Amino acid sequence: MAPVADSTDTWLVLLRDVSRAIRVRGHSQLKAGLVLDVNTGLVRGLAVAPTDAEALTEAFSTALSKPAGTLPPGRPDRVLCGPGLAERVIETLELLTSTPSLAPITEVQPAAEAEDIFDSFIG
Repeated sequence: MAPVADSTDTWLVLLRDVSRAIRVRGHSQLKAGLVLDVNTGLVRGLAVAPTDAEALTEAFSTALSKPAGTLPPGRPDRVLCGPGLAERVIETLELLTSTPSLAPITEVQPAAEAEDIFDSFIG
């Protein structure tokens, strides 16, 4: 994902059913949540869990507290997410930060580069 020349801390959130690609004994369904830093293309958080809520919670927990490389921990200024995810993203951020989400949440069609990054982690 090409870096974006922008001073705002923008995250892109993706969620996908990965049950066909990843198998874990005792789980017929697995979901993967990914939080990308739009400005750098680095992964802020990635998680695989049995439910959408758990995958998003784990991915956001890492993104908020222990992101990759030299990215600072903290809340985003803006969040982009795939179609139909805004409500779950808001609920998850509010649960983890114990405050109403102040970041604007915008549903977008993720760029092919973002999907390729997700595919490379799942593959």
